Amino acid sequence: DINEHEVASLGSGLADLEQTRDDVVAEVRKAPKRRIDNMITRLQDSVTLLQMHAKVMEAARAEYASHVWNGRMMVGGGALVGGAGVGGTVFLTLPPEVSAGVGAVGLIIVGGLQWYATKLLELESKNILSGDGLNGLFQRTHSAQIAEGDASVSSIWQRIGDKLQTNLTSHGLHTVEKISSREMAELDRILDEEIPRLRRLAAPLDYSAFQKEAYRNTDAGL
Repeated sequence: DINEHEVASLGSGLADLEQTRDDVVAEVRKAPKRRIDNMITRLQDSVTLLQMHAKVMEAARAEYASHVWNGRMMVGGGALVGGAGVGGTVFLTLPPEVSAGVGAVGLIIVGGLQWYATKLLELESKNILSGDGLNGLFQRTHSAQIAEGDASVSSIWQRIGDKLQTNLTSHGLHTVEKISSREMAELDRILDEEIPRLRRLAAPLDYSAFQKEAYRNTDAGL
């Protein structure tokens, strides 16, 4: 299963998967066929779990970052309005007391907006990390598979959903690093290319004798 350190970054997870893949290649050349199949299946299962974990976690991080940006825009807008008000009093050559009063009101408004933005962000964070929130992100990131009736996707989500919720809640969404497109592409590559290649590499172990006999018969016919 996925450990808590993967919440911060996929780097270590990808490194472990690369090492596991190399171990599988080594075992292909010396281990019994059943053991090889089990190792490849475990590798595929680990990558699939990590891929779903990464997609949902990145969706949660992106949604949280959007709320952070909205809060900053709101506070920044309040600061601009306050600054414009002070500038207006100076432009109109109003008494300094008026400018100071407008500036004080602007500071109060900015402080209020900052408090409101912080509370709103806390609320949105709780909504994202709730069971319904994470389920919604899962359904959004895997809508195609769900529409196709892929039951394995829901089964995998049941395996990791609670643990992902616990990890994200304990660490906080503000600690989650952005998952790069390169890292996501690497997971896709392992599933789409490396796993099938490993299975092809393991397959000749069952048919090597047949192939040798076929070549021998071909040579005899020539």
